Amino acid sequence: MSHVVLKDVRRFFGDVEAVKSVNLEINKGEFFSLLGPSGCGKTTTLRLIGGFEQPSSGEIFICGEKVNGKPPYKRLVNTVFQNYALFPHMNVYDNVAFGLVQKNVPKETIKQKVSDILELVRLSGFEKRRIQQMSGGQQQRVALARALVNEPEVLLLDEPLGALDQKLRKSMQVELKQLQEKLGITFILVTHDQEEALSMSDRIAVMNEGRIEQVGKPYEIYEHPKTRFVADFIGVSNFLKVSVKDITSDIINLNLGGIHLKARKNGVPCKAGDELEVSIRPERLWLSRKPDNRADNVLKGAIADVRFLGDVFHYDVRLNGNVHILVSRQNLVFQEDESNFAPLAEGDDIFLHCMPESLKLVKT
Repeated sequence: MSHVVLKDVRRFFGDVEAVKSVNLEINKGEFFSLLGPSGCGKTTTLRLIGGFEQPSSGEIFICGEKVNGKPPYKRLVNTVFQNYALFPHMNVYDNVAFGLVQKNVPKETIKQKVSDILELVRLSGFEKRRIQQMSGGQQQRVALARALVNEPEVLLLDEPLGALDQKLRKSMQVELKQLQEKLGITFILVTHDQEEALSMSDRIAVMNEGRIEQVGKPYEIYEHPKTRFVADFIGVSNFLKVSVKDITSDIINLNLGGIHLKARKNGVPCKAGDELEVSIRPERLWLSRKPDNRADNVLKGAIADVRFLGDVFHYDVRLNGNVHILVSRQNLVFQEDESNFAPLAEGDDIFLHCMPESLKLVKT
């Protein structure tokens, strides 16, 4: 069931079109993310849903009700902002209770609701704590509690983890997803952090220059990007300029500067003679000191550079024609063959391998 629907929504700021004909359906109880770089229109889209901006054209529905023109307080949504927007002169209890007080909810009901929601976000016992005495992660929980205590149909999250350090951010990602699953409320998250979106979302909309490039589950977005932008923005990809030699029933034979490659068809139209790009993830390639006959694509090269990142090695492999490809390999404790899998060094001759399905033709 669609909980939030945007139909051909556009938003102009003067002559600048920040949101360009966005069509979107977000399901009830879904954790949905709007993902993209700065200036792509994701925050404006969230503000349009929340009522902080009004569309220049198009329609917005929440729970089946058209909300165009309605202010935020008349929509079944609450918002958690990036800076949390907590009241510094109030303690935790008063911050969380604020919305209920404004609605003239009875004091005993407020007390019970605040107690229940603070227990849910693991802040029981912090009721009298001042906001300035709270850590970044605790302030984030207070902001969530203040939004959730009003029992919204939809919770809007505008980069709520952006102010946290990396380690705390990762732990809060887990907590936020678990909280959403427990409550069953529709969450709509805005983020520029691809890992954050991939780890928490049921579905993701990747935005670029005011448009939605692709909507899908995290695995679909990562493994089957529909455009070059999506392949480049989500994760890390190598992009290779190739020409099409010929096409069989399900294999596209490609030429990479005199190197023959095989790619599996993936829905991108092409014909013999076309020049296009393929993308391949660094982890979809593997290296060995000898050719591996299990692979359809075997390329000879040399290690141009090595970067050690603790859990992985990143190898810059130089092929004939000065083509460079990034390959990542896990730093494993147990290896099948130490002579073959031992760390490689700059200048080592090497064979690079990949399967046809790992090469993705992309739309530019």
